[in-house]
Amino acid sequence: MKLNKFVTSSRRKNRKRHFNAPSHIRRKIMSSPLSKELRQKYNVRSMPIRKDDEVQVVRGHYKGQQIGKVVQVYRKKYVIYIERVQREKANGTTVHVGIHPSKVVITRLKLDKDRKKILERKAKSRQDVKDKGKYKEETIEKMQETESRSHCDNAGTNCSLLLPFLADCYSVTAESIVWTNTDQRYHLVSQPTLAVGSNCFITKQMLETCKLPKSSVNSI
Repeated sequence: MKLNKFVTSSRRKNRKRHFNAPSHIRRKIMSSPLSKELRQKYNVRSMPIRKDDEVQVVRGHYKGQQIGKVVQVYRKKYVIYIERVQREKANGTTVHVGIHPSKVVITRLKLDKDRKKILERKAKSRQDVKDKGKYKEETIEKMQETESRSHCDNAGTNCSLLLPFLADCYSVTAESIVWTNTDQRYHLVSQPTLAVGSNCFITKQMLETCKLPKSSVNSI
């Protein structure tokens, strides 16, 4: 199902863009998966292939042969030439056979400072995706601290809002309403058997007056 109206799903247009792609786009298309050992080491699934990488063919006629070094990356034809993957021509000369990068597995990377940066960036983004939506202990503690602070800051205004309603039934002052972090509620100090939360009110008369959802009064 097509989801993005700005991206074509036409076979004709996709083929045209694939075969007319510039060199920097072809570099990305010509990526190869890393071997199991390298994947565990760098936490990266695939990399654009380059000269001097060591690869093993895993698909096609030449699969299962020994590991060979990449001799050339021929972007014009979307193929790579590998050290010992050759065939003999009719006149007796040997030539390299072009292999598509998706048909090989990289067993050893040719590392330089630019490639190390790419590996670090890809590993970081991969880890960020894994951690997305997860809360760490530090984050949860900070959130709880922020919530408790906001409750404490709003305690005065909440008390002043509750007082007119509470005064109908009980002799309550602003000092007698206390916020506690343990059970996250407002407590009436003068009435120890009652607890007032954001949705907890004392009488039916109060509920009708303030037009808020009815809920039971919880004991401390």
